[in-house]
Amino acid sequence: MNYKLIFLVVPDPHADIDGALAQPLKEQQLDAVLAAPANAVESIQELIGQGREPSVVLVGPGIGNAASVARQIRTVWPVGQILFVPAGEQFEAVQTELRYVPMLGPNWSLVALGDPRLGEKLMRAVQASRQRSRLRTTLDRANVRLAEPKPVDSVAYRQSVISEHYLASLLQHSSDAIFSLGPHDNVLYWSTGAERLFQCRPRHNQQAAELPFWSAMLDALLARIHAGASPLTAKMSTVIDAQTLHLEVSLARVQDEHHTFIGTSISARDVSDVVRAIETERAGRHNAERLGRLKDEFLALLSHELRTPLSAVIGRTQLLRIQHRDAPDLQYSLDIIERNAKLQAKLIEDLLDVSAIVTGKLTLELHDIAVVDLLRAATDSVQAMTGARQLKLVTQYAVGAVTIAGDVHRLQQVLYNILSNAIKFTPEGGTVHVRASLVPHSLVQIVIEDTGCGIAAEFLPYVFDKFGQEDASSTRRFGGLGIGLSIAKQLAELHAGTIAVTSPGRGLGTSFTLRFPVACAGDGTGPARQHPALPAAQSRMLAQRRILLVEDAADTRELVKDVLSAHGAHVLTAASALIALDLLGSEALDMVVSDIGMPQMDGYQLIGEIRRRGFAGDTLPAVALTAFAGPLDRQRAFDAGFQAHVAKPYIVTELVATLTALLARQDQPVR
Repeated sequence: MNYKLIFLVVPDPHADIDGALAQPLKEQQLDAVLAAPANAVESIQELIGQGREPSVVLVGPGIGNAASVARQIRTVWPVGQILFVPAGEQFEAVQTELRYVPMLGPNWSLVALGDPRLGEKLMRAVQASRQRSRLRTTLDRANVRLAEPKPVDSVAYRQSVISEHYLASLLQHSSDAIFSLGPHDNVLYWSTGAERLFQCRPRHNQQAAELPFWSAMLDALLARIHAGASPLTAKMSTVIDAQTLHLEVSLARVQDEHHTFIGTSISARDVSDVVRAIETERAGRHNAERLGRLKDEFLALLSHELRTPLSAVIGRTQLLRIQHRDAPDLQYSLDIIERNAKLQAKLIEDLLDVSAIVTGKLTLELHDIAVVDLLRAATDSVQAMTGARQLKLVTQYAVGAVTIAGDVHRLQQVLYNILSNAIKFTPEGGTVHVRASLVPHSLVQIVIEDTGCGIAAEFLPYVFDKFGQEDASSTRRFGGLGIGLSIAKQLAELHAGTIAVTSPGRGLGTSFTLRFPVACAGDGTGPARQHPALPAAQSRMLAQRRILLVEDAADTRELVKDVLSAHGAHVLTAASALIALDLLGSEALDMVVSDIGMPQMDGYQLIGEIRRRGFAGDTLPAVALTAFAGPLDRQRAFDAGFQAHVAKPYIVTELVATLTALLARQDQPVR
């Protein structure tokens, strides 16, 4: 035996050995001979014939039928050490398979690829092989001395008889059904386990085809056994006394000392409990997937129903502010209405984001983003909040023109959530600091620090938990659901970033530290946003344009009409997609603005029909104005035939900017 030689079974013997497997081989100074599963038996026989018997057989990762390969190797290498090394995702499946596989013997072990104990287990297997080889050498020498004919040793004879009793007891009390067939497939032996499992006794000279579980598939396997194949395994089902049994059946060829075929050994194991457990798990998984789909549909519907009225409230408020610029008392009231409506919209966004993040359905639109621009946009978004609370917002940016790769909307959401949290917990007259700098390992560090009420040490580990609040009592001073920081943490991590919080204690302020990797060339896909057209240019672009507005909600329909009309557009309205199609044939149009969630025919179907009638996107652009606002909804709108997507509740300026940008693109000459 070559103690330094390992026989490695891998899917592709011509490929490089996996690094996690190559390292322990190198550390133990072991050589490896590689073979594919189909050639494993032939290769190990060749090594043994060359006097290069390996010390250990490694069944490597990626082998789909690891136990079957090992059993084939056992036919030519019956007692050697076998070490199964499946990949992490295969570990449980291989472990379960080995639990139910007979005839592997005691000399095998199992360890996952990448387990730190791999090297130790490999060395133990080599040592066990060395010890067994020495013992075999000792026994061989003893056999030479005992080769001369001698009187029968009564002690040895008794031990032989006792061994036979042990074997007979093992066969009779095994829970598996065990059969022995003669060379003509007649039943020679039928274990007690077979009687218990199939609830019947054998008849004299009964044929294998008459066994209660026999099938055409087993006939085919038995023919292969006669042709020299061995061992073979099959999974099958049979009905015994109106009950379905799921069986794992193993067949092996039996030969005498001259390698003459003398029969077949068969074992049948009842795996019904395992099959039922798998079926139960599969049914549970399907049910969970169905419930997940129902939840997604419910959230989409809830989003639509909540966003639609908010869209009307915010839009009307913004329109009134534009129309009554010289009424300070009214402006004050409109500010309150809009601020609270936006808070409600933000709450809806947060709840939907939590669901999307937890289910792994949140997608990011990556761009190269200038850190300074990102921070300025975030601080601008909270200026009204800091002014209302008379707080000082101090910024210090030492990052130059550095960019990070990310989704600009989601990164602004991270910063807004932390900034609004700092503002909420800082008393009037306090200060919020925002600092950005470059730190080692090519990282951008953003620190948001406040002089607020601070966080108790015992609550710090739970700051980023969903719905976690230090004071959750009915008399608490600060509102909110406690999900903003949880969303911020998960979004930061989706951008390969980190977020940490520190606080000296109650009344001593809080500091949040964000770190993101600096963008390398090609990390993003270019600039994230373009600046919208200026208001005057927008009005000129919309003037005299004929726009078809399709919206089933009357409040929203009238609001959008008023907004576009105020910019000089001629707006035709339709309360349904069917009415819109009638107008389409009778009016010359420059653009279609349509809701998505409508009865009878939705917006996707409407735009599909418009495109089928020959109105292409470059001559009749279309904008989806909808409460279905997720990334997948946005992509679905584009796929259906829309050229832009505006989510409800929308900002009036955003809606107008989107329409003017589309019209400007349409007016550009083709080069």
